Amino acid sequence: FSRHVMPITQLDPADKDYWYIYGLPYNLSSFMAKHPGGSGILAASRGRGRSEDLAPLFESYHAFANVKSIKATLSEYRVKDVGVEVHGVVDGLPVAADYDEETFGSFRPGGAYDEMRRRVRAHFAAKSGKRVDDPMSMGYSVTSSVKAGLLWYGKAILQVVAWAFCMWHMWTAESLSVATLAGIGAGCFNVQLGFCVFHDTSHFAADRRNGWFNDLLSHLWCGIAMWDSATWRLHHVIRHHAYTGSDTLDPDVRNFQPMLRKSSALAKGKYLRVSEHWLGTWAAVFLTVFPGMYVGSILAYARWMQRGFMWNTLYYGKDASDALSSRLELTMKTAMVVAHVYFARTLPLLAFLIACNICYAVCIVPDHDSADTARNLATARREKGVLDWGEQQVVASGNFFKGRTQYLFAMAMGGINLQIEHHLFPSMAHTHLMEVAPIVRSVCKERGIPYVHAGGVVEAWNSFVQLLINVAMDRH
Repeated sequence: FSRHVMPITQLDPADKDYWYIYGLPYNLSSFMAKHPGGSGILAASRGRGRSEDLAPLFESYHAFANVKSIKATLSEYRVKDVGVEVHGVVDGLPVAADYDEETFGSFRPGGAYDEMRRRVRAHFAAKSGKRVDDPMSMGYSVTSSVKAGLLWYGKAILQVVAWAFCMWHMWTAESLSVATLAGIGAGCFNVQLGFCVFHDTSHFAADRRNGWFNDLLSHLWCGIAMWDSATWRLHHVIRHHAYTGSDTLDPDVRNFQPMLRKSSALAKGKYLRVSEHWLGTWAAVFLTVFPGMYVGSILAYARWMQRGFMWNTLYYGKDASDALSSRLELTMKTAMVVAHVYFARTLPLLAFLIACNICYAVCIVPDHDSADTARNLATARREKGVLDWGEQQVVASGNFFKGRTQYLFAMAMGGINLQIEHHLFPSMAHTHLMEVAPIVRSVCKERGIPYVHAGGVVEAWNSFVQLLINVAMDRH
């Protein structure tokens, strides 16, 4: 999937004003202020060069918009005097002769992703009562139907109240045991808010046109959680979602370095050697206790900003979001540090951090790192070479929990257990993911695409440990 793409250690200055889509450059500088989703995502993705083609981002984040109209507008910004040969057209957009479908995925009409998004669009058109001549066409918008609604906002308010209640008692309760229990609760609600509010808004799923509002909510959570919104946007929103499963381009393939090796394509010498008999125990300690997946991510982001390069990804060095929101994030971080120092509740704070680590790891580990997804992805690459981008997302991702438990967990944790549907439609609010899952499964069944769905966390964890063992023993 990624063997043609070399590690990127510097960006080409000649590309600083360009966005590459299907191998062709576009200059969107004059359009940034008019972009309905806000200028932040455009600023973050500008100048990344041909080695980080943005076709996956463009197609997936506009899946519910009037795609024909957007592509017509985009064509006005294409840079045509750079000597890049046009080979053909993909659903209205020109494609460079050397666009690498094997690396970035195929979006050909009639492919799996094309079929999935057309059926999902038709579903929301019917649900909203929208009258269209052809529900399977791409010439209308249902964007407003897939964004946050009353359930989303009502749930978020309750979670904020619960988090604030627990935080206050963690800091002020006279009883150490009460403060410690409150710390555990605060950690759980902190991660819930992270997935339900921050994760959705970082993908522009709350409001369809006001990019500043999505940015504001994203920065607010980052402020209270000591996260970094700019680094997350590059790491997760752009790189991980566009190039899921790529050994070179997806940062999440190597985000446990040097502790846990998740792919045989990664050099053994950069990782600790742990006996396969102890891998499960070592993984549990590393991900939940010290430093833990949540705290470890905060430390990794700080190191990334300091070094400028990590997980084979260049850091672009500044927050490209709304300046006021960025200052608010910094102010909130300062206030949280002052509060923790002032109240000085060591044991409750430790309980809070471990709760954050456990909740975060439980939600993230099953999403892509399992023996099943690794096997399915390797098989698809070997048999097909060029993968439809939608198929790539399905085989590289996994869902967990079933039935009523799946719904309850999805509402509590922002639909993180519906990772397949989220990756196909990242700008969809998590409250809608359950209703599109049957449509996605139907297309997968028709086309013989394996759909990983673990029964629960224990099953998913066992598959993750099996992946680590397979990689350690070079089982392919």
